[in-house]
Amino acid sequence: MSRSSGSTNLPELPLPTEVDWEAQFEAADWQTARQLMHSGGVMACTETSGLLDGKVRDGVQVFRVKVWLDAPVEGVCGCRRARGKTTCSHMAAVLQCWLAPEADPAPVIPQLSFLDQQQLHRIGQDYLALHTLNEASELKLQALYRRAPAAVEAQLQREGLTELLNLAQPHQDVEEMEEAQVQVAAESLPSQPVQEVLEVGSLTLSLPRPVPAAKAQHPSQRPVRATRQEQLIFGLDLGRARPHNIHPRLIPLVADVQQGSAYRPRPYADARGAFVPSAREVLLLERVMDARAHQRLRHTETTDQLLHELLSERRLYVNEQWQRPLQLAEERTSEAHWEADPQGNQHPVFQVVPSARALVLHSIWYVDLLNLQMGAVKTIVQPHQLTYFMTLPPVTPDQVAATRLALRNLAGNHLPFPEEVPFEEIHAKPVPHLLVSAQDWVIGSLRAPVPYASLTLHYGDEAVPIKMLPNLSKSVKALPSLRSTEEGRLRVMHRDLAAEQGVLRRLQALDFHPVKSNRDDTLHYRFGSKGQFVPEHMWLHLLKHLFPELRSEGWQVKLDPSFPFKVVPSKLEARVLDEEGWFTLDLGVEVNGETVSLLPMLLAWMESHPEEVKELLDGEDAERTEYLPIAPNTFVPVELHRLRSILRLLMEFYGPREEPGLRLPRMAAGLLGDLEGHPELTWQGGQEVLALARNLGQLGPTRRPRLPKALKAELRPYQREGVGWLQLLRKTDCNGILADDMGLGKTLQTLTHLLIEKEGRRLKKPALIVAPTSLMRNWIAEAEKFTPTLKTLLLHGPNRKRHFDEITKADVVFTTYALLHRDLEVLKQHEYHTIILDEAQYIKNHRNQTSQALLELQSDHRLCLTGTPMENHLGELWSLFRFLMPGLLPKESEFRTLFRAPIEKEGDTVKQARLSRMVKPLMLRRTKQQVATELPAKTEITVKLDLEGAQRDVYETIRVAMQDRLKKEIADRGIARSQIHVLDALLKLRQVCCDPRLLNMEEARRVKTSVKLQWLKDTVPGMLEEGRTILIFSQFTTLLSLLGIALKELGIDHALLTGQTGDREHEIQRFQSGEVKVFLISLKAGGVGLNLTAADTVIHYDPWWNPAAENQATDRAYRIGQDKPVFVYKLVTADTIEEKILGMQRFKAALASGVLEGSLGEGLRITEEELAGLFAT
Repeated sequence: MSRSSGSTNLPELPLPTEVDWEAQFEAADWQTARQLMHSGGVMACTETSGLLDGKVRDGVQVFRVKVWLDAPVEGVCGCRRARGKTTCSHMAAVLQCWLAPEADPAPVIPQLSFLDQQQLHRIGQDYLALHTLNEASELKLQALYRRAPAAVEAQLQREGLTELLNLAQPHQDVEEMEEAQVQVAAESLPSQPVQEVLEVGSLTLSLPRPVPAAKAQHPSQRPVRATRQEQLIFGLDLGRARPHNIHPRLIPLVADVQQGSAYRPRPYADARGAFVPSAREVLLLERVMDARAHQRLRHTETTDQLLHELLSERRLYVNEQWQRPLQLAEERTSEAHWEADPQGNQHPVFQVVPSARALVLHSIWYVDLLNLQMGAVKTIVQPHQLTYFMTLPPVTPDQVAATRLALRNLAGNHLPFPEEVPFEEIHAKPVPHLLVSAQDWVIGSLRAPVPYASLTLHYGDEAVPIKMLPNLSKSVKALPSLRSTEEGRLRVMHRDLAAEQGVLRRLQALDFHPVKSNRDDTLHYRFGSKGQFVPEHMWLHLLKHLFPELRSEGWQVKLDPSFPFKVVPSKLEARVLDEEGWFTLDLGVEVNGETVSLLPMLLAWMESHPEEVKELLDGEDAERTEYLPIAPNTFVPVELHRLRSILRLLMEFYGPREEPGLRLPRMAAGLLGDLEGHPELTWQGGQEVLALARNLGQLGPTRRPRLPKALKAELRPYQREGVGWLQLLRKTDCNGILADDMGLGKTLQTLTHLLIEKEGRRLKKPALIVAPTSLMRNWIAEAEKFTPTLKTLLLHGPNRKRHFDEITKADVVFTTYALLHRDLEVLKQHEYHTIILDEAQYIKNHRNQTSQALLELQSDHRLCLTGTPMENHLGELWSLFRFLMPGLLPKESEFRTLFRAPIEKEGDTVKQARLSRMVKPLMLRRTKQQVATELPAKTEITVKLDLEGAQRDVYETIRVAMQDRLKKEIADRGIARSQIHVLDALLKLRQVCCDPRLLNMEEARRVKTSVKLQWLKDTVPGMLEEGRTILIFSQFTTLLSLLGIALKELGIDHALLTGQTGDREHEIQRFQSGEVKVFLISLKAGGVGLNLTAADTVIHYDPWWNPAAENQATDRAYRIGQDKPVFVYKLVTADTIEEKILGMQRFKAALASGVLEGSLGEGLRITEEELAGLFAT
């Protein structure tokens, strides 16, 4: 390209040698400019007043360039430079062209730039994919070939695309046509100098070299206008959005037009004939190219004018519809609205009425493809607003508010707003579903199965499509939500990115590797290293460890039938065979139609996994599933944590037997409570055992019941729990033992339970209470005091038979052990709501008459009260449960072999714990230490006892004699002078109440026992068994000696402190050190001055009516330093002088004190009426 000057008056410019022009540009731009200039890329270069004005062709684009000849270089170019750059390769090319010498340089073989090579490579790839080239690509190919034909041929040969050379090399007639186009353009544009190219907008149709001089000198050789009916038309391609976005464009075409129909339309650039456009057509071409930007129509007013002209000249056709051109029609109305899809997303819709396709340019057009009409659309919406509206993505319910705001800011109310849709947002965690199968893997000549896994992620019932899963190799900030419609309401499920990535990483960490698959709903993985088979132990590792681990993490893992190791569904079957005192349990699973016992397999697993067994049994929350082999390559999954009771029983009872199953005592049924809730366990037989297991399983912690309205007592918390336990026994049809320590209120709890039964209208039959004779009075007194609405009946004494017909009318019937077998024939004629045994150790010998008689009585419920359920041996416990629940324990001989001998003779602590665990549900025992925080510091208990037999006879004899004697004495001497006789009479009566042997009377000494002494013999051993330490106070030293003899007979060692004790400190030390547990103390020797904090129980054998004196004795134990609750028992004989003086104490305290201390004192007066009351019956 030669340079030219547009002016003769040039300013003084620096010479090329004075300025380093190359330094003004980047090295890469300067080198690219040199290639552009040598390849003919500089199309024009003129200089005017120090300003270079040129055109540079780079590929198929032509750029207008202006460069000021000054340092530093400044210029303007239409290319897209990097931000901050002031120069480019096109400026450098124009400058190099200007600086080049006038003489033609040495011939240079044109080369392709790096960008040209990339363009040519992309053209080749498009051709390989589509097997054709579009108009733009073909033009680019031809332009590159014209610029550097040798380089294009070489690159196409290297890439194996030599067939593209036919499209790159124009035919001779095309070259002639292009030469003619140059001439026509020159003639139609006389104001422009003759050029070597035909420029149409940004698209340049150029020849690679100047028109040959020979052809210029022989005009006859140039093509002339064709005489055929060919003309230039334009195809309107409305574009499409999918699968690739193609914008609307105009395509220049050459066609034979006959009566409006276009025949054989072909691209203008591909015309092979001698078609030469007219001057008008050249102008249209230029305007069309100016209206196109990157192969699409510009949104300019010029475009609208061009369309009007093409329509009026009938040159505009719908692409691929050549029967007639588009006609300009009247404007049509339009409507914009939103449409919702099933997922709740709203899509913008713009409709022309009548229906037509909208074309948004500078104005809004419609194209009626059916009627081939085109015109304007009447709407108040501006084109840019409509473009924004139509390019909006689907609006999700949570985006409605933001979209409405954006549309309001853009177009006010001209565009419709999406409707607000009610929706439910859910944030959830994905649940992985893993299907594991086996597929053959071939390595060389070897073939073997390997584990394959198919993974899907579920949110509720919806699975996540694979395309929506996160890519672990890319950075992902958020995941699209899952949407579904349920009952007309949209549900938006927000996915958890971290959880989904964690699932995918978890699989890969477990040695699962992704593999390609044709399915689009499941991810596929192969287990194990690539190129290696999976050994059998790894299959089992998957089955026994890895899959259960995944399941514990919430995965749903299923095995395909192709998996080589079969898993039998764990539908367990428990078979129970019931027998007297025993039942046999077997646990099996069905395999191939046969039931296989699991017990030997469980035992084998336990023997080989002792640590796991201990962990499972110790940790109640630990879960474990084990796959037990039941056949070759066949396993059954067993949830061992649901079989803890079976495992314990196997450890304790399983032994070699000819018959299958586990033989267990019936009492062990309570240990099977957790099996009933097993979801996959069915039972066969043994319904009574199952009912027993169910009932025993319910005997756990109880709620405190609502107390009856008629109860006249405040129960402590542990007592309310005891009443609740008694109620639970009744509800579950179980019978048990209330074994609280003495003094904790077993009597009150039992009476409260019976009162609840009465108020609940369940006490329709009487309750029978059997107790020792010494406790009868106490039962009656507490019933009258705390539960007065209970109708009581006492069957005691010689006159009891007259009350037999009142049994059915009473709520509670009382009798004694001594009378039970005597009155058995009458008692067994009735049915009872409950039979209650107080001090139930009375039936510890199951062979005695009382034990045998009790078994003949009929009742709905039974209850034992005792603080010492076992005094000597386990046979006593067996006897109690034989009464409570016959058949619960094995036969006595079997029980002896199974438990008594190992525990009592061999000290087998394991079997002792086993027995304790079995009887625990049916026994409630609280010690004073366990409920110490609920007890007051001191508890006072008055024990009323009835005189019986010879003791009652002696008492009555002395009472009558003393009464007659005092009457005569008072009549002779008066009450004031009869003081000594009154005191002597009262003393004798009190001695008889304590022990008749205290009297100096032969008849009294023949009475070897007393009611108080019997109470002591019955009670003290139980207290000592509970761990108590006891102080026994009396003012009669002779009585203390008698008590000492009785204690020795019971085998109880004791300390003694009286006025005759020589070494007091020795006796005190024996007691305080724990050497002895019982201390006998006389009033005068130990009433004051002692500190006996080792004691927690005080028994006042004979009453001290002076409260101060009584408290002083009690304070030997209840004083500073005492850290245990203290129980104080007062022994009082009923209907005797003791009870009557006790009743006078509240208003005659001075009299009572004087009588007991041996002096009535000065000023004390007692009337004859009061004295008569003391001796009355």
